[in-house]
Amino acid sequence: MRDERGRWLKGSASPSPGRPVGSRSKLGDAFVESLQRKWETEGDSIVDRVAMNNPEKILEVMARVLPKELAVTVQQTVDPRLKALQQMDADALAALGGLIDATKVARLKAPSRDRSSPGSRKTSAPEWLCQSRNL
Repeated sequence: MRDERGRWLKGSASPSPGRPVGSRSKLGDAFVESLQRKWETEGDSIVDRVAMNNPEKILEVMARVLPKELAVTVQQTVDPRLKALQQMDADALAALGGLIDATKVARLKAPSRDRSSPGSRKTSAPEWLCQSRNL
């Protein structure tokens, strides 16, 4: 017996036993097995033929098979001289900035010397630090 929508009512027997369990997937399973056998024997030559005759198909397959997202690992290295600056607290950084500014003022007030002669290099602040602050 059926309800008003044509569905079988629970517990009522249908006039036919219906499709055997698993019969629908047998065709699909057989196809996949056949495809697997073909691929094992001629897979490389198939790819070669498609690549020569329809290279755009190879690209389509690659686009479908490859992952949609690409994970990239970026490794950032920090200059060892800057690691000390990263670990300093705000007060120490402010004091260092003050020292650099004072060094800059002292350099501007000092008479210029010929830097090409030996021993004329100033050592008040590290050169790399002065360059980073345009001293």
